[in-house]
Amino acid sequence: MMSAAKGGTLTEVDSDGNGVINNSDANNTDLATDLTTANSLCSRYIDGRWTFNSEKSPWDAAKSLWSLGSTATRGVIGCYHADNGRQIVLTAWDNATTPGQLYRKTISAD
Repeated sequence: MMSAAKGGTLTEVDSDGNGVINNSDANNTDLATDLTTANSLCSRYIDGRWTFNSEKSPWDAAKSLWSLGSTATRGVIGCYHADNGRQIVLTAWDNATTPGQLYRKTISAD
């Protein structure tokens, strides 16, 4: 979030999730561009997590642990942000028929 907020050509985030910060990662300008469109930064994060970790829901091994957006989705962690937002919200949902919120964390950039 901080790298996206400040922009620039510096690459300081492992955006593809391979464990290394290198030329394959997005630079701060790329991340800032993602931040201008709702959920684009979350999408990049989720794609990186899935590509190298294949994190799955503990309740459903066929389902990714991560989902994009703020809608309550059974057994996953939702990630969302608004257009040009300064906050990313992560919300973990249980596996009930009507999902209950287990955890919510808001990450902000000044």
